[in-house]
Amino acid sequence: MAFPGTGLIWMNGKFVEWNQAQIHVASHVIHYGSGVFEGARCYDTKTGSACFRLDAHIRRLIDSAKIYRMECPYDQQLTTAANFDQWYRNVPEVNLAVAGTLLLPARGGGSYVFDSAKNGFYPVDAGGWTAANPARETTMTADATVNDGREHDFGFTSEVRYFFQYRGGETLAFSGDDDLWIFINRRLALDLGGLHPRTEKSLSVDDGAAALGLVPGGLYEIALFHAERHSAGSNFKLTLTGFVPTTSSCQSACGDGVRAANEQCDDGNNKDGDGCSHDCHIEIIID
Repeated sequence: MAFPGTGLIWMNGKFVEWNQAQIHVASHVIHYGSGVFEGARCYDTKTGSACFRLDAHIRRLIDSAKIYRMECPYDQQLTTAANFDQWYRNVPEVNLAVAGTLLLPARGGGSYVFDSAKNGFYPVDAGGWTAANPARETTMTADATVNDGREHDFGFTSEVRYFFQYRGGETLAFSGDDDLWIFINRRLALDLGGLHPRTEKSLSVDDGAAALGLVPGGLYEIALFHAERHSAGSNFKLTLTGFVPTTSSCQSACGDGVRAANEQCDDGNNKDGDGCSHDCHIEIIID
């Protein structure tokens, strides 16, 4: 049975193009059948794509590799609701919270950008389980063609929260690998979940305003949830445009009857000759 071409194939620890996923004719797996495989069916459902008994399929694949004494560098990743419930929560002996700040320098045109670029995105290198004494998690070497080729902690999730006033015209763009979900007003606004190579996706808040329950002038929270699950490179680029709040200044209103700090008096009018001048200064009146 011939398989139709698809976009990407996971091969030797990374995604490659369909027509580049090739092995040599003299490879051991062809001559001696020393390979393991698993076929998992995925179906369209009312709530999105779903794989039938995915947990069992992945466990059987890993067990088959063990029988052949093949060392598998990956575990089952996330397959159950119970495991997922440990993400983005402080669970003793499971995860460790590390507080930090994501700085987005101005790039002009109302845009602010954080880009991990060639260095990669490794926010817990100095504070996660790898920094414990003794270390409770192993580091991996980043791919030098993707990041910096150094040892890093790849086992982390990220959570970023930001409040903004919806005025219209706001846009958001993300580029990176692995899971990313963005919620606005507690509703899913952008979904890049799953293991994938560096992928970019953008969001026009105006286009989703109705579904997100937004009204102009309202104050809302953006909550970003990210997870790193590769062990060769980590990329994170976030661009916010039009989210910067407008600034305002407080000024006194001479003649409103309320004396402000920069007023000597305020008698509720802007007339001279009554002891308080038109610009709210005390008058000396000599009869």
